[in-house]
Amino acid sequence: MPMTRRDVLGAGAGAAVTLGTAKLFAQSGDPLFKLIPSSGEMIPPIGIGTNRYGVGESEDERAPLRATMARFVELGGRVMDTAAAYGTSEAVIGDLATELGIRNDLFLATKTDIRGRIRGVDGFRNSFERLRTEQIDLMMVHQLVNTDTELPLLREWKAARRFRYIGASVSSRDQHGEMEQFMLAEDVDFVQFNYSLGDRDAAERLLPTAADRGIAVMINLPFRGARRSLFNVVEGQELPEWAAGFDCASWAQFFLKYIVSHPAVTVAIPGTRQVRHVEDNFGAARGRLPAPAGGAVRQPGLSRASRRADPAACEAPACRNTCRRTPHIARGRGRSDYRKERYARHPPRFPLAACPNPFAGVVSYSNRQAADTGELSW
Repeated sequence: MPMTRRDVLGAGAGAAVTLGTAKLFAQSGDPLFKLIPSSGEMIPPIGIGTNRYGVGESEDERAPLRATMARFVELGGRVMDTAAAYGTSEAVIGDLATELGIRNDLFLATKTDIRGRIRGVDGFRNSFERLRTEQIDLMMVHQLVNTDTELPLLREWKAARRFRYIGASVSSRDQHGEMEQFMLAEDVDFVQFNYSLGDRDAAERLLPTAADRGIAVMINLPFRGARRSLFNVVEGQELPEWAAGFDCASWAQFFLKYIVSHPAVTVAIPGTRQVRHVEDNFGAARGRLPAPAGGAVRQPGLSRASRRADPAACEAPACRNTCRRTPHIARGRGRSDYRKERYARHPPRFPLAACPNPFAGVVSYSNRQAADTGELSW
């Protein structure tokens, strides 16, 4: 009988005993890592999204989240993404991380406040207070709102080492054009946008642009969101046997490995509020990743930072002028000024053939209508 994620996880410990815990949840061995291009820092490719962590102070509400965070760190997880607009999420994460003593184990990402009149420095200070930290790993302009005023302040606070990285986020297909222009115009460390097996528009221009610009990518809505969840699409369908070839034991791992196997993706942040889900999701951060169609199953490919250190590592001839930062920037000129001039003269043309869709020819939607209606075809 076919077994969906809902069926397997609903069976709880009994299913773990029947199928074997290692096979059901996370593969053995250390987590995979991906590089942040601007620094070379390595982080696991699966994090946690927390837009539903905005709960109250009761133990009944917070206990499942505390257990989830503790298990996440125990598995090797680091990246937790939140925002000022997510109700009390920042405060809940700050409180629980302090109680558990795991703040130094986490890579905390949050976003500027877009709910009202609290902007700029006041918003930053509120986030620090709620997260109960002296330094925030990543601060992003939320939904590209007030970019003209917020981004200069982000740069100032990064220079003061209050933020380690800065960037911007969007979460819908309608915002992709604006995000592309932002990436071409601004020198930032991270961007965040939506991408999934059921919503692939980002692969057309956003992911190639991020790779060419050396910007880390954080993926939100990896399961397409609650209203159009990919789990509803595959409900009642058995996981293909060939998924074991890249160490997938569940549909969640299948969907997530589709995302993180893309060379331009740094980390995906599925919303996670339960221990059983964090165990399942983090299985995508272990084992092998799928290869491009026709290729062998591979470990994660070299990031742009690695190619920059060793240009010969990129085997695609068409890539060699775009897979590394130009070393001959004239003395006295800023990297940002150089990039703006370069991209104004020569719009980026990323060699898509060098980084094809890792599931191309394996899993596909027949057309846009099928993608919108959730009719998955194999």
